[in-house]
Amino acid sequence: MRRSGRRCVRGRGACRGGGQVVAMGNCDLGVGRPVASVQAFGFTERQARFLVLVLEHSGVCLPRQYRTFAGIAHGRQTHRFFDKLVAGGFATTDLAAPAHAGRIYHLQYKPWYRLLGEPDHRHRKPVSVGRAVERLMVLDGVLAEPEVTWLGLSRDKAETFTRFIGVGAVFPAPRQR
Repeated sequence: MRRSGRRCVRGRGACRGGGQVVAMGNCDLGVGRPVASVQAFGFTERQARFLVLVLEHSGVCLPRQYRTFAGIAHGRQTHRFFDKLVAGGFATTDLAAPAHAGRIYHLQYKPWYRLLGEPDHRHRKPVSVGRAVERLMVLDGVLAEPEVTWLGLSRDKAETFTRFIGVGAVFPAPRQR
């Protein structure tokens, strides 16, 4: 059920029908996330929130995922947003995906990853179509459950394990493939 940019999540609380009203795209971006810094590149707050979500969780996205996040229909807004990403050098579409799959946009702009504190993050690196599809599915999961706190960055995972589980601050470094 949609009302002015919000949706009702059934079975969670106190809106009409017993659901909790949450803002569209209400994925937990945490405190200090670079949404405002991404906005400074000429993007709206909604677009910047989506871009930070993609940077943290997959590095790749499809226009339908942006439409889902923003709660908008297919059309000019989506086309302009993705045209701006490619024209500005923020994203590329050179993955050799099948034509019926549509364009897969890969966010590779290093200054944005630097804002996350991970300029050499694995999501920036070139990716095969198979790996891109896996990452798209991860992003679909994140978008499907906006009320869940998703841990996308290594430092978020380390902070969470340290705070809630009491594990020490020493973690093995991930292996690069």
